[in-house]
Amino acid sequence: MSAQNIRNKSSLDEGFLASFERLDEARPKVVRSVHLLLSQPRTGSTLVCDYLSKSADLGWCDEWLNPYQMRVIGEQLVLRQRLKAPAFNDVLNWTLQRAVSSEGNVVINLQVPHIVHWQRRGVKLHNLGRNVVYLRRRSLVEQALSHAKARHTKQWYQVEGQIPQLASVSDSEISKSLMNILAWGEVAENFLQNRRFVEIFYEDVLADRSAIDAVFKAYGSHAKTEDLPLSNLARQQTAADRNAIKRFLAHISAGQESPNT
Repeated sequence: MSAQNIRNKSSLDEGFLASFERLDEARPKVVRSVHLLLSQPRTGSTLVCDYLSKSADLGWCDEWLNPYQMRVIGEQLVLRQRLKAPAFNDVLNWTLQRAVSSEGNVVINLQVPHIVHWQRRGVKLHNLGRNVVYLRRRSLVEQALSHAKARHTKQWYQVEGQIPQLASVSDSEISKSLMNILAWGEVAENFLQNRRFVEIFYEDVLADRSAIDAVFKAYGSHAKTEDLPLSNLARQQTAADRNAIKRFLAHISAGQESPNT
């Protein structure tokens, strides 16, 4: 869809509003196949979506089921009289019809917390999506530090040239994020029961972006990352973050030692 990621804004709400404006300018098309990128926060899903959106046949990949994004889109649809009092399916269908490729394909970055949010409101998503890719992170501690830091700074992604936000994150905050991640893992396992899916890891994408080719293949796309422009998204981890991870691991190890040692 675009050579650069759409959400290079100073806040999520500004980014979501920019997304709406872009959707509103698009011509609606028939949706033939909806694919899912199942992910957790801080697993590189925005980066993967950025590459998927650069392909010619998969449409615009984004967190279309993010409750805050859906709220912004729904409010704008009412304000501009596109829809009156839109329900969940009204907002989702309006969005996907404009995010879809000319071939009728679109990918939803479905984050596990979004599943939990909609389940609590009686919306079940287990049958959504033709093909599913599950994006995970091997180092849950690094993921937990990244999540705790993002909660502090409100900086959930970083583009090239953007100054990274610094934050001092406590061991208890990392522990809290780690518990969330473990709970999300259980939700993801339940969601994926009896479904075929392809698994991919953030660390592999970080080491070699061609790992995303497995995602293209899973969705039936012939795109290759080597033929696509580089993403403008930058890695957020700093030396201070790495030191915090070492401190947390030392803290955990000390807690596991026997009182007699």
